[in-house]
Amino acid sequence: MSRPNDHRKPADKIDPPNLVPIMNLVTILIPFLLLTVTFVHLAVVDSSLPAISPIRPVGEPGLGLTVAITDRGFVVAGRTAVLGEEGTPIESVDDAGQRSPTLARNQDGSYPFDELVQLMVRIKAAHPDEQNVILMPEDEVSYDVIVSTMDATRDHVPEGAPTRELLFPFVVMAGGIPR
Repeated sequence: MSRPNDHRKPADKIDPPNLVPIMNLVTILIPFLLLTVTFVHLAVVDSSLPAISPIRPVGEPGLGLTVAITDRGFVVAGRTAVLGEEGTPIESVDDAGQRSPTLARNQDGSYPFDELVQLMVRIKAAHPDEQNVILMPEDEVSYDVIVSTMDATRDHVPEGAPTRELLFPFVVMAGGIPR
């Protein structure tokens, strides 16, 4: 009589597994994964505390230049006054979010960054020693608008000049505007 175990192959006669299909799969997957991977791109926007500027005479406060970014445009203010729609000083108000902006948004809804740069150039000409600007964005303002505002207040390229000219290089972020 034959036993059921007699029909099996001996242990030394087992065929090795066929690894060619798995190697083909790995060979195709690795270049595909390398081509489709997205590497992380990080950007840093430098924002610092106000720098210690040269000693001011006692009783002479700094400009305190503040740019409030609202859903209606930019409100530009100093320590003693808020600039009106024509860029002329008017009485200071406590709540910049409730007043008309110094630079209203364009008809297409974009912010007037070019006009903001020109206004910053005029303010810098009047206050050449000032280096700080405070940005106060509303909660609904997008990150792109905040970064573009930082760029517009930090420096600019004068017409015909080969290099950038600093305006207010020390940008400070403040809390949002109360509504």
